[in-house]
Amino acid sequence: MGDVWSARDRDLLEALQEMWSHRDPPPAGLADDLIAVLAGAGLEEDWELLRLVGGDLTGIRSSSEVSTFEFDLGSVSVVVRLAPESPSSGRLDGWLTRAGDPGDAEYPPGRVVLVIDDAERVGVIDAEGRFEFSGIRGDHWRLRFLAPDGARRFQTPDMPL
Repeated sequence: MGDVWSARDRDLLEALQEMWSHRDPPPAGLADDLIAVLAGAGLEEDWELLRLVGGDLTGIRSSSEVSTFEFDLGSVSVVVRLAPESPSSGRLDGWLTRAGDPGDAEYPPGRVVLVIDDAERVGVIDAEGRFEFSGIRGDHWRLRFLAPDGARRFQTPDMPL
């Protein structure tokens, strides 16, 4: 099968691509956003939606890069904020919410497991649905949420750190 584009067509398409690259460049962080979405797309977990809420956000006390992810599964949402803590480590703060939650609902006690590369750290989900991990290092992370009896409830996809 031969080339369907003539040399003139290819030149025109290249000129259009160059023009639009200058007039309407892709948003900063688009590639990272797409990687995050694709990382969650093919997993066998029950996650319906993974979206990068913000990539280049400014922290309250710092101008360092902060990433915020939101994972939605039916009636439960998880918001995760990753921020640098020092030049060699980071901090993860997370919140569980329920659809239609007025914000003052109490959550049953539970545990969250942060899996970074092959290491695991266990944290506690408080009554407001909040959890945190500091001093994190590694390449990839995911969270597993456990019921009080230890049964796995759900898990996030593997994400780059």
